Amino acid sequence: MPYNLCARVPDNVSDEQAAFTVLASIGLQGIRLLEPTLGERFIVYGLGLIGQLCVQMLRANGCEVLGIDINPDRLALAERFGARVINPGAGADPVKAAMAWTGGRGVDGVLITASAKTDEIVHCSAQMCRKRGRIVLVGVVGLNLRRSDFYEKELRFQVSCSYGPGRYDEKYEQGGHDYPLAYVRWTEQRNFEAVLDMLATGRLNVDPLITHRYPLEKAVEAYDIVAKDPKALGVILQYPVEARPERRVIVREQPAVAPAGRAVVGVIGAGNFSKMTLVPALARTGADLRYVCDLNGAAAAHLARKYGVARAVTDYKEVLDDPAVNAVFIAVGHNLHARFACEALEAGKHVYVEKPMALCVEEIQRIVEVIETIDHRPETIDQGQKTIDCGEETMDHGPKTIDHGQKTIDHRQETMEERGGAGDRRQEARGGSQVSGLQSQVSGLRSLFMVGFNRRFSPHTVRILELLEGRSEPLAMTMTVNAGFVPPDHWVHDPVRGGGRIIGEACHFIDLMVCLTCSLVKTVAAVMMDRGTPTPDDKMSILLGFEDGSVRSARSIILQMEQGPTRRKPWRFSRKAELYDSRISGGRSGSDSKGSVDSARGDRTKGTQRVLRRLYVGSRTAGRR
Repeated sequence: MPYNLCARVPDNVSDEQAAFTVLASIGLQGIRLLEPTLGERFIVYGLGLIGQLCVQMLRANGCEVLGIDINPDRLALAERFGARVINPGAGADPVKAAMAWTGGRGVDGVLITASAKTDEIVHCSAQMCRKRGRIVLVGVVGLNLRRSDFYEKELRFQVSCSYGPGRYDEKYEQGGHDYPLAYVRWTEQRNFEAVLDMLATGRLNVDPLITHRYPLEKAVEAYDIVAKDPKALGVILQYPVEARPERRVIVREQPAVAPAGRAVVGVIGAGNFSKMTLVPALARTGADLRYVCDLNGAAAAHLARKYGVARAVTDYKEVLDDPAVNAVFIAVGHNLHARFACEALEAGKHVYVEKPMALCVEEIQRIVEVIETIDHRPETIDQGQKTIDCGEETMDHGPKTIDHGQKTIDHRQETMEERGGAGDRRQEARGGSQVSGLQSQVSGLRSLFMVGFNRRFSPHTVRILELLEGRSEPLAMTMTVNAGFVPPDHWVHDPVRGGGRIIGEACHFIDLMVCLTCSLVKTVAAVMMDRGTPTPDDKMSILLGFEDGSVRSARSIILQMEQGPTRRKPWRFSRKAELYDSRISGGRSGSDSKGSVDSARGDRTKGTQRVLRRLYVGSRTAGRR
């Protein structure tokens, strides 16, 4: 649980009473926006659970309260807490009652804690207010506001945001960055503490609000009561005294030993990529999907049930400690990629890690060290390195490119004539010897390591590689990437968690150019957009020069926020053909010139399915697995 979302429960506050803390904080934040002062008169419009709590907190603040509701039981309860009440459902006129209560001046403010579709609640609230009164919305009501209501009295209207300052701020809630008390007196955590203090001193009494208690196993009935019974108010779910968290859900039973020749897979991370792309693609490979793991147990269980994964767990160590699992797929936050990859490799698993592989050079070096310690054979490394020549057959290009500075530079400096031979090998692989060749390459490896650079496996890339066979001149490539706007507060922009979009997303396209040129990047120059634009770090032009003189022209990668085609890649090369793909994942486009690629033949997974197919074959045949 994040630090800023915790508050100590006083010794004299029971667990049942403490359970009202969050709900009361929602009401308290609305009251703070009202800015009540001693002796002022306020209306609480809607006397549900939050409304009842607000009545008590306003009374504790020295204010007079008029409560409005159509439920007689809730009106009676509010009277017990010191409020005057009226029932519009019984024919009472709220505006007349408010004017009579205030001697014709109007109330100082209205706190709306009702849930209704009508706009009349806000209109009525405006009519009940004095000039320059305040209206704060905590509930959910219709908001077709009438200008005259607010113009003539210069009323102030505000919508309250949940528990208070810090809500929906990821740096506050998840990162633990508190706001300075001198400048932000009441944050959501400090509102929690204030509510608990009121409970401890008796100024807030929640016991009369409890109408039902249900054991946890009858939670469905409890929610049904809340939705359908007008007498229900505070419904308590009671957990067993000796309750232990369930760390796994078994969806289907599995044998202790997997069938021979079948990959046994564990997926760590049940976020959007796993849900929409990774697990659906894995389900089509024929692998034994043994685990899906996520801290969000409900998300893991849902994904497991949907795709027939045997177990959903919340502790990734279960995946790594299971000797039956021989392949682990890592799709967690960017800052955890390197750590989990190293742990999985050390556990003797084949590893697929989503891009980026790491966020810094030190993490990459750590992965290299781990790979070296699990005893890859030198001759096998050489074979694996040379598979970067073929976007179609590369199953293990991920681990081979991470240490190219030490081991692959000689291979990258081969001549154009030698590269023609590599093209022959690509053609041979596409002719039917792909699987057998792959098996011979990986048979000596104890663990395979792969980064999720799926673009090189896309049908478009395969076709481009075919068209580039036998080329004798450098490539001149221009790439424009319009990946869509991501809000500045999104986690991907956090340098610690996400690393930014250049590291987290542009790496895809740099790798694609490496694949197409069969050469590594030698020089880099980049220009970033002006600081006046939102998130300038992800908007830049990058000029790449490649080793051995194979590429000399400008290549640019621009991550923009403008609308338009998601990705546009004109590829120009010596045959005077231009290849144009407006969207890798599908949609028909293409030039009429010779050598065009029709994106209607595209892979909806952008190559992911082919990546997994090759890793699946490798994990069945590599080393002791």
